Amino acid sequence: MDIILDFDDWVEEGHGVYLDMLKMLRQRREGFKVTLFAIAGKCSRSHLNDVQDECPWIQFAMHGDHHLWLECASWDADRMNRYLDQYENWNIFKHMFRAPYWADNEAIIEVLAERGYIACVRHALPDPGNLKQYIVKEKNHHGHIQNIGSNGLVEAWPNWKALDGNFRFISELFP
Repeated sequence: MDIILDFDDWVEEGHGVYLDMLKMLRQRREGFKVTLFAIAGKCSRSHLNDVQDECPWIQFAMHGDHHLWLECASWDADRMNRYLDQYENWNIFKHMFRAPYWADNEAIIEVLAERGYIACVRHALPDPGNLKQYIVKEKNHHGHIQNIGSNGLVEAWPNWKALDGNFRFISELFP
């Protein structure tokens, strides 16, 4: 069974305990992989590079700039392009994006499609065109780094450590 595991809200501050927990999951399961949606404005390039170098089984994707309430909902195409340009230059993030609070808009989605990104969404978009969509479904495993909504890394630890199967990155679903 394929397991797609992802966590939202990776930030640099206080990351140590969470990284240690992810390493414990890696020790328990051969082939463990996880996609972390990082809040880019709350991480440094060097931090993300250090984590990636130490843990190549972690894949980073973008999850807003500062994770403010409905931060991306008002972004126009120009703002989205500037955001992507800024963080693409770090050469750490896969071409995937999930808006904080799932609050995207048509302009963001169009930019993601134009630039060949994977849009990570809660529900399928009605007419995606050439957009690559990753839709969080029950068979996939989605949570948060911090304890939020009962699916945080710590609060749902028994669920995460019980996962067993063929771990895959989200990006591997889109060859």
